Amino acid sequence: MRKLVLVIALLVLTGCGPYTISLTDVDVNTEALALMELKYGEKFEYSTPYGNSMSGTREFLATCESVPDKLIHVQIQNYRTEDPVYNDNFATVRYFDTTSYFFKELAAGYFGDARIHTYFMHQGLTSTLDPSPTFDE
Repeated sequence: MRKLVLVIALLVLTGCGPYTISLTDVDVNTEALALMELKYGEKFEYSTPYGNSMSGTREFLATCESVPDKLIHVQIQNYRTEDPVYNDNFATVRYFDTTSYFFKELAAGYFGDARIHTYFMHQGLTSTLDPSPTFDE
């Protein structure tokens, strides 16, 4: 929010002149959350930073109401360019419990009593994935 106020103040004080400032340069996190809301049809909120953006990929964790006890990993590759790529692991988070149950039942079918330890990586899935994939997809 402070960055947006600073940008507006700079524009007011200096005029538009030859400078072009894109709001995506100011806050790609907000843009990523807005795109996720459009993609999945629910509101996402910024939770905490994640990783190191020195690589050219900005990362953070977000939350939403449909999976309130889990964090969604959001990645913005090439966030310093005009063509950032937005990825998230919402489908992984949404189906985590279903996936764990699936593998537990599969192992129990072969081995009887089995313990399965599952976790999901904080890695964004491709941005070309269908926004509402089924578990089988």
